[in-house]
Amino acid sequence: MQLLLTNCIYSTCGLWSIIQYVQIIMKYSVCILGMLTSLDNSVGKIIESLDENKMLKDFIVVFMSDNGAPTDDPLWGHENFGSNWPLRGKKGSVLEGGVRGVAAMWSPWLKEKNNVSENLFHITDWLPTLYSAAGGDLEDLGDIDGVNQWKSLTDTSEQVRSKVLINIDEARGEEAIIFDQWKVVKSNRTSNLVINLKYSGDPGNVGPEYDMSGVMGSAVGLHLSKINCMTGDVCMNTSAARDVFYVSRSRAKVDDQTCPERVSNLDPDQQYECFDGYCLFDTVQDPCEYRNVAEQNPQMLDQMIDMLKQFKGEMKMQTPKRITDPDANPSRFSGYWEPWLEPFVKN
Repeated sequence: MQLLLTNCIYSTCGLWSIIQYVQIIMKYSVCILGMLTSLDNSVGKIIESLDENKMLKDFIVVFMSDNGAPTDDPLWGHENFGSNWPLRGKKGSVLEGGVRGVAAMWSPWLKEKNNVSENLFHITDWLPTLYSAAGGDLEDLGDIDGVNQWKSLTDTSEQVRSKVLINIDEARGEEAIIFDQWKVVKSNRTSNLVINLKYSGDPGNVGPEYDMSGVMGSAVGLHLSKINCMTGDVCMNTSAARDVFYVSRSRAKVDDQTCPERVSNLDPDQQYECFDGYCLFDTVQDPCEYRNVAEQNPQMLDQMIDMLKQFKGEMKMQTPKRITDPDANPSRFSGYWEPWLEPFVKN
């Protein structure tokens, strides 16, 4: 069994891809749509090549995000931003808009198809999960933070992880931890991270209807559908597949039905109490982190604060002054963040 792991963040903004969208009158949208088209095409070529070389039936394909979107661009000036609507926070925050990611997995080895997993999953879980799926012995990995979630993803849907430490930043005074459906957050109103705590971003529910036929007819859709049929799964026509996809999308969606109070409030940023004490959120009932339920659940709050204290006792403190290395400046690498400790030619 082999693995294709793709991080869906950056791609090339090809000229032809841009030309396809020049008639769309939306500020900053043309290049982004071109990038997404180029990304779709590049993934399609990879899947097509795997299929042509008769390798796809032994593959696990994972397509995932690495974090929430930056919902504005105050630093770089490239107009590079997205939306986490209706979640609170953005990239760089401990709130759901910054840490709640999405992923899609496909493989003939998945026993439970068309499933939406709502289990707690941390980035460190991918290593033992995929290593186990490929037949590896987890003892080889030694003492690691990740847990093997392969069985829960493919078969039982049983939750195997109950706790995730989001972050403890003792320098900025920000911390957060998740336990089951509960999440504790503490922020610092004087920190430079305050800008990341707002609700922002467009709903994304305007514009053309989602083109499910285009998805089914894409290179990825055609080749994966063919393998599904060959490996004994039910072969679905476009109409049946569209119905299955819409059901899955609706199960995974967070919208005004999930967070009615947050969406109906015209100024939801006023509803934040986590500067002067710990907040407790129920991320199942309130994924938008709008209602602080600490007063209603004092025992759970104290239990999770104790968890944070335990982690603080194990952590290594930050250095008083952040170490910077001018050789790491992206300007030396044509604007890209790259490893810099090995020899390179300076621009």
